[in-house]
Amino acid sequence: MRAFHDPEAAARAMERLQSQTDLDLSPLWEVAFNSCPAPDTALSNLERWITATSSPGTHLEHLAHMPRLAPLLALLLGASQPLADALIQNPELASLVLDPGELALIPTRDGLEAEGRSLLAPAESHSYRRDRLRFLKQRWIVPIAVNDLAGLWKPEAVWRALSDLADALLTLALEATWTEFALEKELPEECPVLIVAMGKLGGHKVNYSSDVDLVYLSLDDLDERTEKYVARFCELLSRAVSERMGRGSLYRVDLRLRPFGGAGPIVRSMRAVEAYYELH
Repeated sequence: MRAFHDPEAAARAMERLQSQTDLDLSPLWEVAFNSCPAPDTALSNLERWITATSSPGTHLEHLAHMPRLAPLLALLLGASQPLADALIQNPELASLVLDPGELALIPTRDGLEAEGRSLLAPAESHSYRRDRLRFLKQRWIVPIAVNDLAGLWKPEAVWRALSDLADALLTLALEATWTEFALEKELPEECPVLIVAMGKLGGHKVNYSSDVDLVYLSLDDLDERTEKYVARFCELLSRAVSERMGRGSLYRVDLRLRPFGGAGPIVRSMRAVEAYYELH
């Protein structure tokens, strides 16, 4: 077993976990942390996760009978505190790590959008819709990270999955925010704003800590009343994506690549943007 920096603390944590079940967990400790670069952090987060579950003993026994997948869970719990917190906040997500079938799933933008719309359907408040989008991100970041850390996916596959996830979440955030905004302001149901991705998202090479470089465009020839509100809507959309909630934020939003940078309006018509690029 890999050496712990604080063997005494590790031994106490293992004793507390052992007290949750009659099954001898010694073989689990031998395999779970053997290839983990941060065993102390992983064990601490494992205990936090087990404590958060509804049936600690059952989950420990499940882990003990999965010698191939238990190290993946330990690797994830030791690699990133935000990822560990996602598992602790949603104990059921650990099943994504411990189920080979779940790990084999490759997310697609269409599939993510469909899953997101299903999550959003029963949500009755804007706050709860934003929470559901953050849960969707957590739900997919976990298996993507495991496949990445375990070397099961090539870097290009990881970037593609993370980029598809960002594309889907931004689309869903646009739809959800406009639905509520349009209802409040008595505007048409069809959203007149388009999101153009720049930077890493535009190149489909998003990583775990990437912000999203966005440009907002509005349809040409909007009626005066709708045009009056599109800038306000774009501000609300940026906040819906970047605002920190209990599950964190979706992404940091950077709008400085829009025409005229920070000095330019937050949203411009397609015709105006085309003219900008032709001239500048």
